Amino acid sequence: MNEERNNMDLTKNKIDATLVFAVKNDGNQRKVLLAQKVRKLIVNCFNGFGGSLNKKETPRVCAIRELKAESGLTAMKKDLEFVGVVTFHNQRKDHSQFSVRVFIFTLSKWRGKVKTKEDEMKNPKWFKTYRLPLKRMAPGDKLFVPQIFIGDHSKELLHGDIWYSRNQKKLLRYVVKWVARTGDIN
Repeated sequence: MNEERNNMDLTKNKIDATLVFAVKNDGNQRKVLLAQKVRKLIVNCFNGFGGSLNKKETPRVCAIRELKAESGLTAMKKDLEFVGVVTFHNQRKDHSQFSVRVFIFTLSKWRGKVKTKEDEMKNPKWFKTYRLPLKRMAPGDKLFVPQIFIGDHSKELLHGDIWYSRNQKKLLRYVVKWVARTGDIN
């Protein structure tokens, strides 16, 4: 019973992470850089770039570090636009649970050329923001990623909770909404 309670206590199994969507204007079309995940969660799905925060690391510092490591792009903290937080509630094969709270940013200014590390991400491609590869994205990402690129969200932040079955294969339930922006994140 005690072990079961520990598996249900998500505060002991919580991971903080970041996700960055590099965007550019190509003529009159806005495009976003996505690549396929190679390992861990949502393998082979297209996504932005990011990863887990190290101890004492802020979300912006983590986002910059992970973006560089996974895409080869270099960014500055001031150029990251914080767009929201989505928490993914996951189950392992043994039915134990863990949550990943993801701080999401967009980025329209960077240096360098796109070069992914094949052990992290592969097949980087620029997609029109209104033609995302939804069939090749994680089920939960389909719910909120397109919303990031529709309209002006300068006065609001994305907030979501997404629950998955084992191995993140099936969506169980979700709440994704825009809330009033009350500040920023470090």
